[in-house]
Amino acid sequence: MNKSIYWYAALMFVMIVWATVYPVTKMIVSNVDPLLISFLRYLVGIIPILPFFIREIKRNNIKIAKRDLAEMTFLGLLGVTAFALFLFYGIQLSTASNGSLLANTQPVFTTLLAPLLISESLSFSRLLGAVIGLAGISLVVTGGNFSEFNLLQGHFLGDMLLVLSAFSMGVYSILLKKHIGNYGGLLPTFITMLSGTFFLAFPILIVEGGFGSILHIRLHDWFLLLYIGVVGTALVYLMFNSALKKIGVIRSVGFKLFIPVFGVFFSVLMLGEKPGLFVITGAVLVIGAVYFIQKAPRIGWMLKKK
Repeated sequence: MNKSIYWYAALMFVMIVWATVYPVTKMIVSNVDPLLISFLRYLVGIIPILPFFIREIKRNNIKIAKRDLAEMTFLGLLGVTAFALFLFYGIQLSTASNGSLLANTQPVFTTLLAPLLISESLSFSRLLGAVIGLAGISLVVTGGNFSEFNLLQGHFLGDMLLVLSAFSMGVYSILLKKHIGNYGGLLPTFITMLSGTFFLAFPILIVEGGFGSILHIRLHDWFLLLYIGVVGTALVYLMFNSALKKIGVIRSVGFKLFIPVFGVFFSVLMLGEKPGLFVITGAVLVIGAVYFIQKAPRIGWMLKKK
């Protein structure tokens, strides 16, 4: 029980840090290309993990099977490269409101797909939590002004890319659990981040024609990049991936419904925005959704992979 409480507290910390990445990135994006920010975020993130990765391999004499290495390399392409590209270009072609909502629908995909891909349980309470969470995020992001939130007018391609970002990260989290169970949280995290960063270099070479713009990044922006790379990526990815093993995929990913709630809080704190009644109501719904997703499934409603 104490261990579960520890991991729930750790996940809450992870969600708070992830929520700060959005406003911090917004501070940089006016000066640095979003694609380059994404690449540097993961590049900076893997550097502090590298010594621990080497020590883990040597100390435990770990030999990674070729098939597992290939799978984790693919998962890096899925959960780092594809996620980043879908997210940034989706936001570019859509709106910020649509992006905040659709990119955080990952718990919905995870709740539905985990029973099909791995032995995670699907229950009525978890399905209900996914639906309530989506409704809560809608209120938080739109402030109840649904007249400006229309997936079918003007932003269809961008919205589909944002849905794909949530889908890719959901599948990544589900499939990574097996490797975390075999190797722990450190090795799969490093390998997937390394491969994902490597694949992110190719769009920069194609779109930007190289990495020359790195030389023009200001010192202040480098400090912000260090924060989102070391704290907002390396630290939280390690903690989150370890939680996948300890308390399960659906429960861990369910906490991501908190990200828009904390995002509103930091918007108030850092940008002076004032949330209305609909935003507060949405925050309450999100907290309720997390409860239903965390709730142990009843046997009568359980659909479990045999």
